[in-house]
Amino acid sequence: MFKRIVSAPLELFIYLLATLIFIVLYGQIVLVPTALLTLASLVLLYFISPAELTYIAALFALAGFITGVLWAEHIRRKYSIFGFHGYLSNNPEIDGYQRPSQGVVFRQGNLVKH
Repeated sequence: MFKRIVSAPLELFIYLLATLIFIVLYGQIVLVPTALLTLASLVLLYFISPAELTYIAALFALAGFITGVLWAEHIRRKYSIFGFHGYLSNNPEIDGYQRPSQGVVFRQGNLVKH
């Protein structure tokens, strides 16, 4: 009983922390295309008036956001968000060791054998 009383807040804290980290990593994947397309729309500043640029930048940002959400969902389903970021940082503790000669590859969020 006492063990459960002591461990419950810690388990809740770890769960909330993991959820927050997941949201931040997911948000990074979504914001990259949003920011890139918004910055790309600023190139149009030389060709159109600033009043029209506001609407075009918003349209590009919306297109980037939709692209980012679709891309993040694709990554989440195929690799997992944590595995994808571990693979980007080349951290073997997160994404595992890549051993194609032994049939161990990074796929579907886990290291799986062929």
